[in-house]
Amino acid sequence: MKKVCTILMSFLLPLFTSAQITITNADLPSSGDQIQFSEAAITTPVDVTITGANYLWDFSMLQHTSQDVDTFLTVLSTPLVYAFVFGFNSNQAMRGVDLSAVPQVPITDVYGFFNRSSSNYKQTGYGASISGITTPISFNNHDIIYDFPVNFGNIDSSDSDYSIVIPGLATAIGSQHRVNVVDGWGDITTPYGTFNALRIVSTLTGEDSVYLDTLGFGFSSPRQLTREYKWLANGQDIPILQINTTELLGIETVTLIKYRDSLRVPTALQEIRVEDLQLSLSPNPSNGNGGFS
Repeated sequence: MKKVCTILMSFLLPLFTSAQITITNADLPSSGDQIQFSEAAITTPVDVTITGANYLWDFSMLQHTSQDVDTFLTVLSTPLVYAFVFGFNSNQAMRGVDLSAVPQVPITDVYGFFNRSSSNYKQTGYGASISGITTPISFNNHDIIYDFPVNFGNIDSSDSDYSIVIPGLATAIGSQHRVNVVDGWGDITTPYGTFNALRIVSTLTGEDSVYLDTLGFGFSSPRQLTREYKWLANGQDIPILQINTTELLGIETVTLIKYRDSLRVPTALQEIRVEDLQLSLSPNPSNGNGGFS
């Protein structure tokens, strides 16, 4: 009887250890959360084409090259002007990366604004200091990052856009089309551990236009096709793993490898041999008290 139970458990165990999950708003971060993550070198060989039902993804070979913390803020903890613009449709903010979309126009102190609800998780806009002026950039249509509940086989899309006028200088318009496909479920292993996960692939296309008042002309350009591969797990707030790529002429290039992690403290210390210390005993002969020089 004991042998029969052992054989039965060997068949049933995979059913308990690998299960198809559902992601809801409870699995996303809240304002005030601080979440450790690591980044791996983008030259690390990774295959983003492999996926499916009850799949086992092994990324245990990833090695961190840097670490940081995602900090999720309340809207009220950002500059006051943003509270008036985003306070009614957003409940979360994150610091972003400084950039310069228009030549000689410094864009600093960037924030992203988001709203987490029972129906979706979406970006509502940006905030930035443009040439020293605190400027809210509210999306006319919001970018829906996740449509809840997230289940295997889901397909959804959203269109988002914004326009911003820099008085006496330029007008910038941006638009984006996002398509989300949940194309896999199973177990994923990273240096952080092994988790039941869903994989969602977001394909992003768009266009940016700039009209320069000072020169009296404008131009527009399509954005490079971008994909975000994300593995989501229950209760983990951010993706267990996210791999971003861009595509040009059918060739996909990795631009980001980011995974949830714990704080990694270097443990390898250079070995020091006693003979390398070049210690000598003094005085010689000893006076009984002893000493090193």
